[in-house]
Amino acid sequence: MRCGGPGNSARDWGLTTPLSISAEGLLCPVQTNLCPPEAAIIPIATYNRLQFCNPFVLPNQGLGWELQDRLEQHRQETEPQLSQAPVWETNLQTDQDWQPHGGRVLYQTGPGLCRRLKFLRAGEPLAEWLAESAVQEFALQHQHRLGLQSEIPIPKGFWRVPIHLLPQPVDKGMKSELAVQDTDQAPYYLAFEFTTCNEDYSYLAWQKDSDGGHTRGEAGMARAFHDLGVWSSLGVVHSSTAALFHSVDDKRPEVVLLELFFDLESGIPCYPGRLARWRNSATDQSDWGFSGLRDLGDIELYGTIASFRSWADTCWKYPAYSQRAAYVNIVCSNLLVGLLHYMRQNRDSPDWHYLDEHGCQRLAGWLDTQFSTFLQGLLGEATRLEHLFPDPACYRDWLTHTAREILYWSAPQNQGDKPCFAAHLLNQGRPCPSLYPGHPVSHHSYEEEYFDASGEECLGPFGGKLPLFSLVRGFHLLACKLADRLEGPDPTPLDAPVTHSSQACPPGTQD
Repeated sequence: MRCGGPGNSARDWGLTTPLSISAEGLLCPVQTNLCPPEAAIIPIATYNRLQFCNPFVLPNQGLGWELQDRLEQHRQETEPQLSQAPVWETNLQTDQDWQPHGGRVLYQTGPGLCRRLKFLRAGEPLAEWLAESAVQEFALQHQHRLGLQSEIPIPKGFWRVPIHLLPQPVDKGMKSELAVQDTDQAPYYLAFEFTTCNEDYSYLAWQKDSDGGHTRGEAGMARAFHDLGVWSSLGVVHSSTAALFHSVDDKRPEVVLLELFFDLESGIPCYPGRLARWRNSATDQSDWGFSGLRDLGDIELYGTIASFRSWADTCWKYPAYSQRAAYVNIVCSNLLVGLLHYMRQNRDSPDWHYLDEHGCQRLAGWLDTQFSTFLQGLLGEATRLEHLFPDPACYRDWLTHTAREILYWSAPQNQGDKPCFAAHLLNQGRPCPSLYPGHPVSHHSYEEEYFDASGEECLGPFGGKLPLFSLVRGFHLLACKLADRLEGPDPTPLDAPVTHSSQACPPGTQD
């Protein structure tokens, strides 16, 4: 309890033969609860590796603590000044030069420099909203040192916008309810102004170029993958880059590595459930754009991550373990978010089919490149995804099967004579035999099991699990290998006296 959990090697706790993730487990094609032990133990092996692990020491942890202090200092200095911010004078409701972006941003259209106003949402903590300008300033200061590739907006200051100049934000196309500041004078909205080089910041990475190509979107994804890795090396995690819906009803975020926060005694399947609305609502508003990673202020910091408390199907764990488990979950979530953008962008391509060898190799190459880009941003070395696997042959087989499985479950269904899982479910009562040998007959109905009430498509049947099993197994391996590379020395030997000195904790974590 003094150490916040086991936090030592498994051998110190009597586990002389800790579980490991084998090539046989990673390549097992079986997708049911009848899978062999080497595949079934993968989530438990990941849980044990993170449980019996010292706290992470991240490559740029010192800069992360510096940012944490900067955020608090910025809040203390800025908050008292907001009531004296300058008053906006032009009518934003009728001015056609100002267009909506996302739920609560207006941007000024036209060539050249683009002005943007980000409003405070109703119910949004002021500290979270103020973080955007502080992180932008920090990113600009350390851009070259960190090698950030995404466009970093230029913060300009804060405005008080009288509500008569934007009386009905929804009429302007803004989807969020804005916070009204009531004063003795006229009520107003709070807006933070920043500028970007052009309108590219407004385009989402899954969108196509004006000529129907993918060049700008794919370049933006590559920048976002790299920078998410770099920010993660500071312990700065972007836990809400897109809405990974676990359930359409409760809107709770999906836990990609469910076993890490799951109640081990309950016996519920340990792989994540379906991803609802994956190619529409889940990515309609995201932080992935043509310019790279956006909304830099939507962050949490390792050591104080709290969002996992709202994740679906989670239960209480030791605090130190929860931070490690949340960290690797957010890493895998962001990799999955980037993949969802690529899937949405390419889903109507002629080669997006699991029997098309060119499409399979194209997706496999993209996974290898972009996931490795993230790892290199995080670890600051020439680490590639392949280096985490037991051997090169295992990696090649896993990568090919993972790409083929993604194509199988995400390609448009019912397209002429092309084989697809909808046809397999209808005609054979089970998924493709070559992809899933030995899968039992279950006779799921595609139309009933894979669409919600509004007609939006889901990955995985209602009440079932995410069918991208090969990908999820790779995420478990990634979590284990990150623990190997990020684990620090034992911070508190078991026979050491208890200390209450705040110097024993990073800034902001004494509580």
